[in-house]
Amino acid sequence: MIVEAHPDRWPPLLARMIFHVQPGGLLIFRGDPGRPPSPLPSRLRTLDLVRSGDRVPDATGKRASDIRARAAAIAGWDQVGPHVVVRRSDGPVTASEPLLKLTHDEADSALARSGLPRGRLLAQVAAVRFTPRCEVVQTDSDVRHTSIEPIEAPAVSLREYEDVTCLPRQLVLQDGIVLPDSFRHPHRRRPQHVFLEDLSPRFSALQDPMEEPLLLDDVPHVHLDSHYQGHYGHLVTDQLSRMWAWQRIQEEVERPRLLMCTVTQRAGGLHPHERDLLSAFGVDEADVLIFDRPVRVPRLLSAAPMLSNPAYVHPAIDETWRRAGAALAEHAPDRRYAKRIFCSRRSTKRRCRNADEVESLFVEEGFTVVYAEDHPLAEQAAMFRHAEVVAGYAGAAIFNICYVDSPKDIVLLVPESYTAQNEYLMAAVQGHRLTLVWCPSDLPIPESGFSAAAYQSDYVVDLERNGPWLRRRLRAM
Repeated sequence: MIVEAHPDRWPPLLARMIFHVQPGGLLIFRGDPGRPPSPLPSRLRTLDLVRSGDRVPDATGKRASDIRARAAAIAGWDQVGPHVVVRRSDGPVTASEPLLKLTHDEADSALARSGLPRGRLLAQVAAVRFTPRCEVVQTDSDVRHTSIEPIEAPAVSLREYEDVTCLPRQLVLQDGIVLPDSFRHPHRRRPQHVFLEDLSPRFSALQDPMEEPLLLDDVPHVHLDSHYQGHYGHLVTDQLSRMWAWQRIQEEVERPRLLMCTVTQRAGGLHPHERDLLSAFGVDEADVLIFDRPVRVPRLLSAAPMLSNPAYVHPAIDETWRRAGAALAEHAPDRRYAKRIFCSRRSTKRRCRNADEVESLFVEEGFTVVYAEDHPLAEQAAMFRHAEVVAGYAGAAIFNICYVDSPKDIVLLVPESYTAQNEYLMAAVQGHRLTLVWCPSDLPIPESGFSAAAYQSDYVVDLERNGPWLRRRLRAM
């Protein structure tokens, strides 16, 4: 492989291209005697030291692991006049060969010109830039503030892939490629997966050798797997956001069969909330294949998500949410539903440490405290559709607002270190009126990066500071 570029560009090009070179192959940087020398030889000497066991200089985290992987991928190099020739190592850099991580745009472009990946583009909804329809009123916070800014929603596509391997937790591979459908956050610069070891922002490798895949029948299967199979919040955000393509899938396939993996929380079969939500789209549990090992799929249909927290939501998802909500509510008990509900939590994560005091305040203001998980999904949908005001702790229970058919007043108690934006993204499409009460977390949000401990940290609602303001807001609703 020959590279022709300004010598200053050679180091970043080496990082981007070394894993494209076949084992034992050459990456040749063609120089020009009239140009200044490139910094690449100096970088290669550093990689030589890293390969011999020296520590990575001035680098930590992902950058350090990238440098180590790059060093392992190089067998040696030579400088020939103004040219530099880099030899790719013969053996694998890790337990498996490097895999190229593909973006959604790249997959669409390749399918359009019959390249890799192999398959075809079945449908696409165009990208759109829109101003959120919601209103936001919020308490003061030193670290958090929600501003209503235009949302850039990318184009989303329904694709059919030929001869792919699906692994549990959403991973899809084809011919040395990690397909974009594998990632919860596919539009990040460095999409990641728990089963992959990163070699660079665009390349990764399987952490463990893959067992021989089980070959499935030569009938179309629909990819509806998740990194967090069985978790209700991720069912609504990660999986429901791909059901926008269901009608087109039914036009393509007479009897679609869904692929979903199993996890430790489920010994076998679907969870009731999975069964109920899929039935809202006419999916029978008999048409869901739950797998726990790699499977080879001759034809796989997969839709890109219309919601990717916290990055974007596509406004066209509203039709999918409305369809699900209406279908669920048809099977709800015919009873009176409270007009003002407060959704409490039993989770041991992100506990409100003064929950009793908080919920007493809401009861005094006419709210009925509910635990959404105590009710079948159809009843939850009806509960939210009938409510005029929905309040509660930010999290999965509040995600039921997606099933409503009109804008609501939504009151959220949000820990300052909880950076998810699901409720805001739903409100941006549906036009809800948000009241956000920011709450100090036991572990503060880090200045940079992500902290799982802070994200799940317990917190306190500062009622001394915000209680009177909150009561005035509630009485005005």
